[in-house]
Amino acid sequence: MKILITNWFKKWLKKVNIERDDLISSANKINENNGTAINLGSGLYKIRVKRKYQGKRGSYRTILIFKKDKLILYVYGFAKNEKDNLEKDELKLFKKLSKDIIRMSKDEILTQIKLGSFIDLEKSNEK
Repeated sequence: MKILITNWFKKWLKKVNIERDDLISSANKINENNGTAINLGSGLYKIRVKRKYQGKRGSYRTILIFKKDKLILYVYGFAKNEKDNLEKDELKLFKKLSKDIIRMSKDEILTQIKLGSFIDLEKSNEK
């Protein structure tokens, strides 16, 4: 299974205090169906990821695209104190994006990695 992040998510990570290993751990939990991820439909999920040195209370909410045993792509994140949930129009756009990405072939995903649109979290030195 590939655990990826988008360029936007990479930039957001540089501003927040989330460890790369915590993102990978959350991704593995959702793949094992062993977590508190919320299914938003169309392969889109919301899951909390803790801040470094803090528990869930200081956590961030992340939006990811998930295809069992194949792909997890973190696309968006926000602090709980910034906003509660996605707005209706944001959710609609993320669901469309999710459907499009889930339909991508393995080769298309690898091309996006080569182009730098997606970053392989397990092979990078990202935060």
